[in-house]
Formats: sequence, structure tokens, C-alpha cells
Amino acid sequence: MPGGPELIIIAVLAIPIAIVLLIMALSGSRTAVPNSGGTIALSGDARTWLELIAIDIHQLNGHHIEWLSADVIQVSWRHRSGWVFIVAIILFPFGLLALLFTVTSYGTIVLVHDGSPSTIRLGGEMSNAAIDAINVRAAGAVPTNV
Repeated sequence: MPGGPELIIIAVLAIPIAIVLLIMALSGSRTAVPNSGGTIALSGDARTWLELIAIDIHQLNGHHIEWLSADVIQVSWRHRSGWVFIVAIILFPFGLLALLFTVTSYGTIVLVHDGSPSTIRLGGEMSNAAIDAINVRAAGAVPTNV
């Protein structure tokens, strides 16, 4: 039968690639942007808001506050790149060692006093969970299950 073995090889390689693409699509380790696109107007005391968001983000798994001042929060978070899953599946079982590889990304939240109300600007890379915490806090609600 023409193309029989080649078709099997292609199918064997296509299944792990499809699984990896699905994992990457559903993964929470991708970077995100806030609802407002990077700038959020704050109501109330802006410095208190910044301290509260620092507490919210610090409680997230894998997140660390690298720097906290009166006007700046620098956040780091560890996550796995998409290629790690490809290597782990294709080179199984030895490829599982690739799962030990993590990337550290950094994001910055800056409080800007250029008018009333104060605003914050976000830069760098932040996780979906951190952006969700920021959006909830910006909406005036208190995050519950962060």
C-alpha cells in the first residue's frame, strides 16, 4: 500500500504536536494585558491600592515581589515555555527532564501622579493570574480566591 509507513510516522508525530498546542492554548503561564490595555485609573488612595495589589500578587503561586517602593512594584513569576512540553513528549521518558526548565519573567506596576485620579501603568510581562488580580482590584472589588 503506497504511503502506509509514512502515514503512520506522520500520525505518530502529529499527535504529540497537537497535544502540545492544546496545552499551550489552555495554559495559564502565558503573558497577559489588563482590561484597560496598560493604564488603569484609580479611585481613592493610590498608594494604599498599590500596597493591596502587592499583597494580592504575592499570594499567587510562583509570584514574588522583587521591588516595592511608594510608587513602583516589580513582580517576577516563574513559568514553563511552550517548547518544554514538546521536548518532554517527543523525547519521552528522558524528555521529562525538560520539565525542570523554567523561565523567570518580570513585570512592573508604576503609580503615576500626573493628574486626578492617579493612574498605574503596567510594563513587562505578567501572568494571567496577576492581571486578573489587578483587574479585580481596579474594579473596586476585593479578590476572594486568588
